[in-house]
Amino acid sequence: MPINCKVSPTILPIALLFATPISVQSQKQVKQPNVLFIIADDMRPEFGCYGVEGVKTPNIDAFASTGVLFQNAYCNVPVSGASRASLLTGVYPDFPTRFSTYNSTAQEECPWAIPM
Repeated sequence: MPINCKVSPTILPIALLFATPISVQSQKQVKQPNVLFIIADDMRPEFGCYGVEGVKTPNIDAFASTGVLFQNAYCNVPVSGASRASLLTGVYPDFPTRFSTYNSTAQEECPWAIPM
């Protein structure tokens, strides 16, 4: 049996009057973290923010004063490529099969890992 779907012309404006508007601004705002991660694995901390007076680094010093300044450095592997691959994938090195040389790459040694 067919259903009659005719709408009275007077009911439609009344229904629209009580309809709840949905907008992008009425949705709950999810604030994403604002993170800038700077990594320089082949440098010593020779900046003014680390107390070195002979080196003038005013921009880095000003930036460091507004964020988190790490005073200690740790690495999983004492070579840069392997350490970087381990840090950015979260995969721990496994000597001698994974992340053990300077030219280690995550794509070759753990292609299943999702890098940062």
